[in-house]
Amino acid sequence: MKDNGDMITTCTVVISFYHQTSTLIAISNKLDERYRRELSFPSTRLG
Repeated sequence: MKDNGDMITTCTVVISFYHQTSTLIAISNKLDERYRRELSFPSTRLG
């Protein structure tokens, strides 16, 4: 039973870590998208 509990704990940690990582990636992608858009606005104005 002890080994099984350790396995479940490990899975929980991995899943929560993966969830946090994917959330961070999604946030950074959104920020990057917005940043690129703001960067492209001045160039379109100048061009």
